[in-house]
Amino acid sequence: MDTDTYLTESARTASTLFRTDVVGLATLHQALSDAVALGKRVDQVKKGLFYGKPPKDADLAGGDGGALPEGVPADLVHAALGVYTEAVELFEALLRAMAGEALDRTNLLEEVGDMEWYLAMAYRTLGAHPEAVRQINIDKLRRRFPDKFTQTAAINRDAAAERQLLDQGVLSLGSAPPTS
Repeated sequence: MDTDTYLTESARTASTLFRTDVVGLATLHQALSDAVALGKRVDQVKKGLFYGKPPKDADLAGGDGGALPEGVPADLVHAALGVYTEAVELFEALLRAMAGEALDRTNLLEEVGDMEWYLAMAYRTLGAHPEAVRQINIDKLRRRFPDKFTQTAAINRDAAAERQLLDQGVLSLGSAPPTS
C-alpha cells in the first residue's frame, strides 16, 4: 500500500476522541514522565549493546557475555529498542509543549524519521516490505471498523478473527527468513 493511501486509510480508522473525563491530564503527564524515565535507561541499554557505549547508570553496567536465544535476531532487538527510545523523544517534546513551550516541528519530524529508520531495520529483519505490512494493517482495521472508527468497535474487538486475518496476510508475504 502506498504512503498516500495508507495515510488516508489510517485517518479513516483513527479515533477523534480525547477523553480527559476518563483519563486526566495529570495522569497523561505522569505516564509520559514515567515512559521518559524508563526510556532513558532503555537508551543506555541500546547504546551499550549496539554502540559499545558504557551505561551511565552503574546498575546497568557489566555484561555477562551471553547470547540471545536462537530465533531472536539482534537487529530486531535493536529496532524495538530504537523505536521506543525515539518515541520517548516525542514524549519529551509533548511534555515540553504541555508545559507551555511551542512544539518544535523540525525536531518532531526528525524523531519520526528516526523511528522510520528503526522500522526499516525491523522490516529487513522480518523479511517484509512496509507497503505489504501497511496493507495487512489496513485490512485488519477495515474489519474492525467497516465504516469508520467507533468507540464500541475499538473496545469490543474480535481478536480471534483479526488474528486469522493477520495470519493470512503474513502468509501472503512468503517465508523470508529473518536476518541479523
